[in-house]
Amino acid sequence: MAILATNEGSGQNRMEPIESGTHIATCVQMVHIGTVEDEFDGKPVKGNKVRLTFELPNELVTFKEGEPEQPRFISKEFTLSLNEKATLRKFLDSWRGVAFTEDEAKSFDVTKLLGVSCMLSITIKKSKKSGNSYNDILSASKLMKGTEAPAILTEVFEVNYQNISENFDKVPDWIREKMALTPEYANCGFVFPTEDETTPETKETAKVEDAPQAEGTKKDLPF
Repeated sequence: MAILATNEGSGQNRMEPIESGTHIATCVQMVHIGTVEDEFDGKPVKGNKVRLTFELPNELVTFKEGEPEQPRFISKEFTLSLNEKATLRKFLDSWRGVAFTEDEAKSFDVTKLLGVSCMLSITIKKSKKSGNSYNDILSASKLMKGTEAPAILTEVFEVNYQNISENFDKVPDWIREKMALTPEYANCGFVFPTEDETTPETKETAKVEDAPQAEGTKKDLPF
């Protein structure tokens, strides 16, 4: 299913933050959160949000003792707007290396980002509320000329309000809580099951040898 951005207005076991700098990454997960209350310049606004998650193949860690190393991930939420001042518009312009034309920005399917590799500029920030350090994505850019897209080590997937009944178990509880407050969720006809209604399942990542490769696109643009 397409997830369209337009140019219309609209705990526990914490790991050390990823080192600040430029990292090779691939967009592997996309969750359409829906329309949520937000704040801009101190004023309440509503925004239709999508969460992009990037795999960092050179940042391998052991999440559970006895299991093989897996790549770390970093995520960022964006409002689905390609208004010229929108954060998503600036992020994609930088990633492409070529600015969107106003005609291109009228409607862009962000699911085209899935499986596409880039260079991410990552920084470390400190939460004013908790005092904990966390990572943030500053920008993205194309892979340097001559750099091959890395093999994708984990599952590539999209969760939207059409496939949510089959894919809800891929969404962490805290994101489900945000989704449950949106009008998109209220209108989708699906209700997240309670903990008592679910059965525990082992979520395995895609095997390296079975993983798809990121592909190039026309005009040497990543999308």
